[in-house]
Amino acid sequence: MPIGRMMQPQRSYTQRVRVRPEQIEAKNALSYAGDLLTFLIGFLSAFSIHIVGSLPLGEFMLVPLFPVLLSTRGNRVLSARMNPIYILLGAWLFSQIATDIYRSSPQESWMKGLAAIGFFIIDIISMVVLTQGKPLRQVIFLFGFSLGTILAFKIQPSDIVLGDPWKFALSSAVAGLLLLIGCYFYKRKNYAIVGLLVVILIVLNLMFNYRSDVLFLLVLAVLVLPVVPEQIGRVRLLPHRRSTGRVVILAGLALMAGALTFLIISFVSKVGLAGEEAQEKNMHQLESKQGILLSGRPEILVSSKAVLDSPIIGHGSEAKDYKYVEMLYDIQIRNGGWMDLKDTENDSRGTIPTHSHLMGAWVSAGIFGAVFWVYLYVLVFRALVIVSLNRPAMAPIYAWILIQMLWNIIFSPFGSTVRINEALAIIIITDLLVETKSLMGTVKVTGRKWRRTQVRRTAAVAMQFPGQGQA
Repeated sequence: MPIGRMMQPQRSYTQRVRVRPEQIEAKNALSYAGDLLTFLIGFLSAFSIHIVGSLPLGEFMLVPLFPVLLSTRGNRVLSARMNPIYILLGAWLFSQIATDIYRSSPQESWMKGLAAIGFFIIDIISMVVLTQGKPLRQVIFLFGFSLGTILAFKIQPSDIVLGDPWKFALSSAVAGLLLLIGCYFYKRKNYAIVGLLVVILIVLNLMFNYRSDVLFLLVLAVLVLPVVPEQIGRVRLLPHRRSTGRVVILAGLALMAGALTFLIISFVSKVGLAGEEAQEKNMHQLESKQGILLSGRPEILVSSKAVLDSPIIGHGSEAKDYKYVEMLYDIQIRNGGWMDLKDTENDSRGTIPTHSHLMGAWVSAGIFGAVFWVYLYVLVFRALVIVSLNRPAMAPIYAWILIQMLWNIIFSPFGSTVRINEALAIIIITDLLVETKSLMGTVKVTGRKWRRTQVRRTAAVAMQFPGQGQA
């Protein structure tokens, strides 16, 4: 390239390409339509219709819209960040089909099993098209879902919601709204206000005895709030960011938050602040030989036995075997629980108890169902580390979503509104991982560009002014 041309300033994209006003208006209209659609999907996902089981209305809305989304932004779907997830999802789906054929699962059961995975695939691809790389759209979805959940509680409460409104409806909505507000102050480094919002949520969850959310909020606080100062004077207390030492300290703080949760629940139960029924339940589980975690989730022990009985093939969609129901009953009786075996069998209809994304997929579909969730668990953990180290503006809501997902994969069932919310979580995770890689890559590339530019400039000066720059 000639020296004179090389030294000329590069024109910007807008200088090189003339953009017509009508093109800008069309692009803005399409963007606003995408924002509105994202809000509606989030809002309507809080309501359910009954088609092959309970189906969120937002998911049902995506079925006719799916071809439209693919036709408008289908080029976003396939990418290096998403392809491994698609491959493992396909393996899970294939494994479920093969297992149901091998086990001769009833039609209603295999339809529900395939529908759960199929809708999850539709949810993920739709979220890729609508929200990938667009934090504002992600906020719009979460805001819509939180508002919809509150309204659905008033208009369309299910039996399980009526049994415990805070745990199964209002907690997620209130936490979502308050943490979104917290992100506004977090961006401006008003950490005291964010901490106050977290404390309010902790108190509410203690009042309604929602113990797992107390754990999530305490872990969130130690990971994204400056509970330990970077330094005091010239003495540095925390290792530099992106260092292994920093990760180790954050992990230690998270473990301390778990221990603090145990102490708080014990104190609240002993002094009777959580109510008589909650106090009795907490004290029973705290004194259990298996501890508060396994005594609260004994299904993990039963599903583990089911996996050992058939680790590769699985038992089929909504697999039924009363021996596992009886096993759960025996565990609860040994832990000092009280229940009637016939009532338990009637309520469960013989379905193998799992209460876990990971164990549910492994029991139903076999090993490939487990592989998908193990892979995703690793991604969630990596994304949480990135949020804890980099602390972006959306750190409070991101950490909340990621901590919940780590818990849900191990200890919560998969289905209903969980699917579409975790589809969004997957997009947030891949965005975080890709942004971190591109940030590191930009530093390196910029360095090489800077060196190349300096070499070119030195060569130009040497040609114009011979003898300069020599020792």
